Amino acid sequence: MLYTKPLPSATDELFERSKRMRSQAAELKSPRCIKSHLPAHLLPRQIWQKKVKLIYCARNPKDVVLSYGHFLRGKGAYNGSMEEFIDDFLNAETLYSPYWIHVYTRWQMRTEPNIFFTTYEEMKQNLSGVVERLNEFLEKPPLSEAQMEKLLNHLSFESMKANQQVNPTEVIKKSGRPGADFQFMRRGIVGSYKDELSVRKSAAHK
Repeated sequence: MLYTKPLPSATDELFERSKRMRSQAAELKSPRCIKSHLPAHLLPRQIWQKKVKLIYCARNPKDVVLSYGHFLRGKGAYNGSMEEFIDDFLNAETLYSPYWIHVYTRWQMRTEPNIFFTTYEEMKQNLSGVVERLNEFLEKPPLSEAQMEKLLNHLSFESMKANQQVNPTEVIKKSGRPGADFQFMRRGIVGSYKDELSVRKSAAHK
């Protein structure tokens, strides 16, 4: 692995950050919305005991590895080439690895009443359908046409990229390490691997 920080240092930093995040989450008023990249087996057991609602979004691993690699390399958190990062991803030597088990465990849970499973590809193809399904999952009143139109505009990649509440590009740049061309939200398209991933690397993901 070619991360810029030694693993113990990075682990200590993550531990301290997680303590702060737990404190912040505990102070949130219910109902709370908490985002996590953790695999199922690392989530707090109370989640499974209380059957809280979980929303899980998967993505084509070929697009994931490119997006992830661009993010870490652009942020200055990984010193290796994209080819080296892809090898680390395939060998489960990146954070939140192995990706396939991460997704498969949630896929197996997809029929549980408290699990909402979707994919990035589904959202790009039929965002209104996903919004309607999610609205029902969250037990909310049906949306009017005007509400749906407003939501679809707000949730578009272009709007999200322009929203500093969800796109912290400038905040991350101020940390000092990212390059001038770093983008937290880059292209947001389906199938970007087709013009970025070599034939050899693409075949390795099959």
